[in-house]
Amino acid sequence: MFKLLKNLTKKDYALILVSTLLIVFQVYLDLKLPDYMANITTIIQSGTNSLSGILENGGYMLLCAAGSLGAAT
Repeated sequence: MFKLLKNLTKKDYALILVSTLLIVFQVYLDLKLPDYMANITTIIQSGTNSLSGILENGGYMLLCAAGSLGAAT
């Protein structure tokens, strides 16, 4: 294993770092989605049915999903 690591260049290490950061970012965004869904559920159950709050949280959900997709590609 260590013999393989000795053959890596600085560019390879940079790509490993970038890949790891993108994976961490994608997981973070995927874990934020249930929070926004919980906020939407709370808004609906509170009885106020604030459409702006639902749309705002839904927009954040879409942004998280798009960001996760972008980080995966």
